[in-house]
Amino acid sequence: MKDKIVDLKDKFVQMLSANKKVSAIVAASVLAIVVIIIVTVSSIGNGSRQSKNAGSDSNESQIKNNSGNTGNTSLGDTKTNTGGEGSTDQTVNNAQENEGETSTGTENNGQNTNSSNGTSGSENAKNTANTGNTVAGGTANTGNGENTNNSGTTNNSSGYNAGNTGTTGNNGSNTTGGSTGSNTGNSTGSSTGNGGNNASTGNTTNPATPSGTDTPQPNQETIYNQLFDINNKVTITLDISDAELQKLQADYKKYGSNGKSPIYRRVTKMTVTINGNSYEMYDVGVRIKGNTSRCDVYNNNNVNDRNLIHLKLSFDETFDDTEYYGSEALTWSDAARKQRKERTFATLDGLELKWNRNFDGTYVANYYANQMYRAFGVYAQNTSLANIRFGGYNYGVYTIYEPVNKNFVKRYMPGATDGDLYKCGWGSGGGASYTTGTLSSIGVETPYQSLTYDLKTNKSSSTHASLKNLINKLNNGNVSKTDFSNLVDANNWVYFVAVSYFAGNPDDLRNNYNNHCVYFKNGKAVFIPYDYDRCFGIATEGREDMTTFSPYADNTALQGGQSNPLYLKSVTGRSNNFTAEYTAALKQVANSGWLNYSNYQQYYNKAKNNYSSVVIPDSNVHIYVKAFGSSSGSNQNSSKLAFNENNGYNVYSVSTYMTKIMQRYNEAMSK
Repeated sequence: MKDKIVDLKDKFVQMLSANKKVSAIVAASVLAIVVIIIVTVSSIGNGSRQSKNAGSDSNESQIKNNSGNTGNTSLGDTKTNTGGEGSTDQTVNNAQENEGETSTGTENNGQNTNSSNGTSGSENAKNTANTGNTVAGGTANTGNGENTNNSGTTNNSSGYNAGNTGTTGNNGSNTTGGSTGSNTGNSTGSSTGNGGNNASTGNTTNPATPSGTDTPQPNQETIYNQLFDINNKVTITLDISDAELQKLQADYKKYGSNGKSPIYRRVTKMTVTINGNSYEMYDVGVRIKGNTSRCDVYNNNNVNDRNLIHLKLSFDETFDDTEYYGSEALTWSDAARKQRKERTFATLDGLELKWNRNFDGTYVANYYANQMYRAFGVYAQNTSLANIRFGGYNYGVYTIYEPVNKNFVKRYMPGATDGDLYKCGWGSGGGASYTTGTLSSIGVETPYQSLTYDLKTNKSSSTHASLKNLINKLNNGNVSKTDFSNLVDANNWVYFVAVSYFAGNPDDLRNNYNNHCVYFKNGKAVFIPYDYDRCFGIATEGREDMTTFSPYADNTALQGGQSNPLYLKSVTGRSNNFTAEYTAALKQVANSGWLNYSNYQQYYNKAKNNYSSVVIPDSNVHIYVKAFGSSSGSNQNSSKLAFNENNGYNVYSVSTYMTKIMQRYNEAMSK
């Protein structure tokens, strides 16, 4: 490069000598500029030539033009780092008349174009996520999901925050394939890439530019059906940097003891593989999920000393809330933000992932319960299993859930008006018993406030009129059959409670005023089961023997006497409003075959065949279980997560439970 500039200087001298009209002053000025350029380039070259491609034996060329530097610009300069596999050239656009101008990167075959001075960057067919920041002061273009083996560049796995933190890879050296290159270009004086060159101060905003291109999904409904088909083996790989894991841990420390973090951290790439077919999605949100199950992401300040945790994924997260992300909050154009808010995978805007915390040795109790509900027309989540690989480690086998939200309502109740949807359980008003004492605990939860009825739709407009009307009228003396039918979708209700009886979840609406959702479909309450990881004899407390309860019982498993008017005024006792309809529904479920263990066993065998080889997490991923009602817990033996048809860690095996619950049902019917 230096030689080329010297040649250029000689040509200038010849030109000036030939042109009699150019003054000696102008000639001297031009020569002075050339000398400055030579000195500058020489200085840069001395730093940049020290590095070869650290990630490739085949690339022997030395780095040119300060390759590997990100954010290393003086005010007004705009630099673009490009290069694909084996690339050695980096393009530097010296914007001599472009102070404060904008450099724009595109995703069209990785070709970078500096729109302000018309100089095109090097073409890079693999560089799918180079970004150009639109902030005065000059920025560095980094961030490609596939930019491997670039001389002196970092494999920036999250091109979103190009131009934010200033350091990529290892300071003072050139590395390839680093996973922490998501934030680049903004810290004053931080050293990056080549020999510790200082990055200039620059960006005050972070342009929202994807880290890669999502795999096309021409038929998302087909993928949805494949995802929740228990016959299919599913693997979900979540690539996340150590820096984002540290933020996830900090969120738990901030909110964990008193509340729930609402902040999604960035998964650089999610890969969902279904029977060998893979789909990639970039920049997916992730946060910890759960109530009493929440625990540290990792231990002893060591990101490689992990704990199993429940996770919630968001496919439409925009990472632009300054309250949560501060200076790292992304900036979107209106069109791009709208597009992101509409992004789905397999028709879903998110996914819930829960590890086998109650040690269901069969792994399919939750799935089976939801399928049984669905078989009788009750609106219930689709669930299935998946091998989860998170941040480089195998986390074993999780249950995956479709979220109960606005999209859920749209899928299952397309004719419904825009009603209120609540997630119901234990909060500031106690359990969701639908008594008047719970009226004060209705609304939208905050990170530090758990509500009994947490609104999930119409958050800014609802007056909660439908829910308040339901509670008030149910608790206002006698309720006739007509009155009840005007408040509740009665057909949905009798099948909901009939299937619930046989599933035997001690932590459900009937037994603990917990774990359900209610949606007001055209003004009537529709009940949706939720979180059935404790059913069919699977439990964590020995007192949860659900086979001792009659279908008509007016007591509960965990709360003693029944206080919920939904049950007391519809199906408990022998002569209630809907006793006849409830009895008929019980008979249908009992005779359907769902309580035959051989049917259940088929699903167990499918799960075991698909996942037995990956069911035990990696040795540094621990099974940490909190004691009920306590913030402390203990590490459990990972062997508890092995497939086990006898289900010896719980009250009963599923086989024994099904036999005993049918005996109890038949006894009740004979009276």
